Amino acid sequence: MTNHVRLWGVLVAGVAGLVCGSAAGQSLHTADYLIRVMDSRIETGSVDAGTPVYPVRVKSGVFGAEGIPNFTNDPGVDAEPGVLIPGMSVGFDIVAALRAWDPDTGFDAVAPDTLTVRKSGINTVSPGSDQVVPGIVFGQADLDAGARFHHHVSFILNPAGGGAPGGLWLFAWELWTDAPGVERSETLYIVFAQGSGVAEIDDAVAWVEDNLLGGGCPADINGDGVLNFFDVSAFVQLFNAQDPAADFAEPFGVWNFFDVSAYMAAFNAGCP
Repeated sequence: MTNHVRLWGVLVAGVAGLVCGSAAGQSLHTADYLIRVMDSRIETGSVDAGTPVYPVRVKSGVFGAEGIPNFTNDPGVDAEPGVLIPGMSVGFDIVAALRAWDPDTGFDAVAPDTLTVRKSGINTVSPGSDQVVPGIVFGQADLDAGARFHHHVSFILNPAGGGAPGGLWLFAWELWTDAPGVERSETLYIVFAQGSGVAEIDDAVAWVEDNLLGGGCPADINGDGVLNFFDVSAFVQLFNAQDPAADFAEPFGVWNFFDVSAYMAAFNAGCP
């Protein structure tokens, strides 16, 4: 049996929903961003069905999930072993004003509220208008070859009217490092919800993906906006040609079952 046929059998099983995540992703947190250095730039991803998937630039969090209104420490920032430079520090900047959700206009309006990012007793507060607010280093990769990284900051909503309002807010930030030659991430987004806003969080995330990220969908290999047999067929061809477009998972530069598993997870997750 050829490798092509074996791969096709695995993909067909995955499309049917029989997805097995890679062991490498099992210890990673689904609520967190994943972070790695890719092509001399910080890139973020997420864990889907136990499998790391890149790129992912929008995550969500719920104020009050830890029992404290207007507060959460999710999402954090996690990393797979070996994808960062040992000892590299990672920091953040806030790059825009906090936005408030409206079901009709999305996140077009600046919120009257602000958001504080707190780490090690240092507060960085979102601006009232779109401008960059420099942040701080919030974590460092381990010094050994694994260079593990798993850090959280505190996100605190500062409601203009006080109390613990229900709703949805959009926070924009970028991650940077002191490692030479490594560029900062693209702008990342967190959709925060509280109270009545929790029920709309999926709609709000979809709005961000469609309006701010261009509706990206890694599994849509042929770029036609629809996930179907033709995307699977295109992935098979790219995989067998060892094309970088089919190199979905660590270790990069190697095309193996982990790439197949990551693609299946992305396919089953669907497009925004």
